[in-house]
Amino acid sequence: MNILIIDDDIEILDALRITLEPTGHNFEFFQNPLEAVEVYKQKLHDIIITDISMPEISGIEVLKRARKINSDAYIILITGYKDLNAAIEAVNHQAYAFFDKPVDIEGLLDTIDRIDLEKKGVQNKEEERDKMISEIDKLKKTVDELNNLYNTIKKGKKF
Repeated sequence: MNILIIDDDIEILDALRITLEPTGHNFEFFQNPLEAVEVYKQKLHDIIITDISMPEISGIEVLKRARKINSDAYIILITGYKDLNAAIEAVNHQAYAFFDKPVDIEGLLDTIDRIDLEKKGVQNKEEERDKMISEIDKLKKTVDELNNLYNTIKKGKKF
């Protein structure tokens, strides 16, 4: 999974990098949320993990912008402040999860795994749909061939 992590605090980013990189996922870390949003426009990551309180734009604004880019974005918010209004706004804008700092790494990893399973479920459904469409196309072709054969026999032609 490709995961974009945004926090203006370099120490938090470093701690997350040290803790999360061994999981095997691909991470990109940004201190500047505006730069991170631009990168997200170019390369949709599977998950965005962002701090709420940052100087350039808030994590809530990152959430809103990411939703405009990709309405199916999985966004996890983290915060060092108990802010009920931010939590309510995060829920209203469909944040996937909300973590207080210090981040519960086990909980965060469980959340990432849950998202991974959800995404695989969607991909499997899409693959099944594509297979069904292919089979329907084959059936249509067979029906057309049978109809042509029937019409040929009906007209008394030999084949």
